Amino acid sequence: RHRWHPDRGRDGRAQPAAACASSKAVDPSRHTVYVANSLGTVSVIDETTNMVTTTIPASPISGSGSYGIAVDPSRQTVYVANLFTNSVSAIDEDTNTIIATIPVGNHPLGVAVDPSSHTAYVTNANDNTVSVIDEATNSVTTTVPVGSGPVAAGVAPASHTIYVANLYGNTVSVIDGASNKVITTIPVGRDPVGVGVDPSSHTVYATSVYDNGVSDQRGRQQGHRHQPSSSAVCRGPGCDAPRRPAAPLTVNWQPVGDDKPAPDRSAGGATNGAAPDTEPCLRRWGAGRDI
Repeated sequence: RHRWHPDRGRDGRAQPAAACASSKAVDPSRHTVYVANSLGTVSVIDETTNMVTTTIPASPISGSGSYGIAVDPSRQTVYVANLFTNSVSAIDEDTNTIIATIPVGNHPLGVAVDPSSHTAYVTNANDNTVSVIDEATNSVTTTVPVGSGPVAAGVAPASHTIYVANLYGNTVSVIDGASNKVITTIPVGRDPVGVGVDPSSHTVYATSVYDNGVSDQRGRQQGHRHQPSSSAVCRGPGCDAPRRPAAPLTVNWQPVGDDKPAPDRSAGGATNGAAPDTEPCLRRWGAGRDI
């Protein structure tokens, strides 16, 4: 029913053109952060200096729309989903160059890596599928049908289980990595856009844009019902009561992607919420609706 358009969000509503820092991945062994920028580049940040050391074209085609990104530290490879070219780029961490461009489904948005099996999973938003990539050959081995509008994925490496957030279906699809089949579908909050896996507690969290909450893997809704500015998960008595963070959060701004200088946030710091220059990114991820 809904289609994701390269220049528009959900339902075809026009979106502002901007270079958004879309997502990030961390290689803890190298103390390096990789940031996918929506105009088709990857910024490489040195954690020791918090400075951008280089910017990599994420695709041979300019303006490819880099969104999802993940890294397999043991293979020293970064995988970037290129929304506008229906491809995934594999980047060598040693040389910061593209070593393979892998065709996937229609409008890939999310990437997740299983480091134990060296497999990458790519969510194709307009195909309602997940492309499974063998990292040894950098090729798609199979395509798994999932729910409506898959936009993000997370992996539990110990069980080789993949969790896929379906934006338009308000569900999370659970894929068995051994069989590459959906073994269950979990109802969650409205418009889930992100998935996080805690391997130590065997819990998966799905963020829902318009419910201002987080669903765990049992489908239980948690969160600050009246405070969308707070990202903390609420547990225990009093979760229905509005809450605010105890103190404003100070943000250290680092320019990436479009070489603009960092905005001046010195007057009192910044609190939870979007800076003016990041609002177009939120509107794009808001599936065509202002948030």
